[in-house]
Parts: sequence; C-alpha cells; structure tokens
Amino acid sequence: MNKLVRVNGIYKLPLTVKADWSGYLAFSIIFVPISLLWIYIAFDNPTQNYWLPNLIIILVYGFVLIWLLSFKIILTADGIFYKTLFSKGLNIYFAEIKKVEMAIGMSATGGEKTDRRLNGFYRLNIFTNNARQLRTINLSPFGKRDWAILIDTIMTANPATELDVFSKNLYKNDFKPITHEILKKFWQFALWSFFICLILSLLRGFMT
Repeated sequence: MNKLVRVNGIYKLPLTVKADWSGYLAFSIIFVPISLLWIYIAFDNPTQNYWLPNLIIILVYGFVLIWLLSFKIILTADGIFYKTLFSKGLNIYFAEIKKVEMAIGMSATGGEKTDRRLNGFYRLNIFTNNARQLRTINLSPFGKRDWAILIDTIMTANPATELDVFSKNLYKNDFKPITHEILKKFWQFALWSFFICLILSLLRGFMT
C-alpha cells in the first residue's frame, strides 16, 4: 500500500510510539532458523562442541530484541521525547522546531553535515531555532503509520514548521514518492554490491 490512512484525529496525546512488529519479524527470520540449524547440528554431533556458536547466536538475537525494545518516541502536547538504548534521551519542544527533513539512505542529504554520523537508513532531521543544533530521530524501527503520526503531531502543534519534499508527501498521506526513493536506494545498493563482488572475483582470478 502506497497510500497512508489519514492519522489526524485517530490518536490522542500523550502517545508512546514503540518499534514496529515488522522489525522483530525481520530479525527473527534471520536468527531463529540459524539457531535451530545449530541445535540440530549439536544434537546430531554430540561429541563436538556445537552449542557455543548457538549460544552466541541466541545472545546476539537477545541483544537485538532489547535494542528494538529500547526505541521509544513519546509525543506530548508540548513536544517530543526520543530515547534509544545508547542515548539518554532527546527532548524537543514543538515551539522551537523550525524545519523538518526526512532523509533516506546512508548518504548525507539536505541539511545534514557530511562529517556527522547518520542515525538510521530512514531518519527525521529536526532543525530548531538554534541553527547549530540538528536533532535526528531514527525512523527505521517504527512503522510508516507512526511516521505519519509524528509529522502530523508536529504540524498540528506548530503549523509554521517548514517541511521538505518527503515530509510534505508524508503529511499529505502520499507515500508513493517515498516508496520510489526507497526502491531507488535499494537498487543502487544492489548494483554497487554486484560490481564490488564482480571486481573482487576478477582480481582473485588474476592473482591465482
């Protein structure tokens, strides 16, 4: 679905937004089959120590789940509170928000500085009245409906906020441009990966 259901009026503040179920499902699809495979190998080869790799996989999987659980956005009448496992929390008041920019991909875009760490493949950059401060929210763990709620809350509280193209599309419930950009970034990544693998294979062929 490229169209988002309009979110205005279907939520109440304060609202706590947590990581979407799709993130848990994606990591479970990765880790659970591998863990089950190692369990099968361990039982099939009781004389070998195959339990250690499985224990490491389970610990990593558990850490990923805790990491996802830590993502939290609290929307109040006054502003936004954003927290992750590795941050103490980010508090942004609606009144101080000047501009909102949605960035997609791992390259610095728009108002981002090229020398700063990018927080997430999908992220919301919030520019405040203090021009030197750029606040970033990693949108990747959250659902697309939550993205729309976040933008809608900002615009309801501070209608003067300037939106970039993707944020404006999201606010208007038009998800097609964002979907197009996501697919574009995916195919760029796939194409670069293919060329890198091809070059490495050719170099390996020349060296042997």
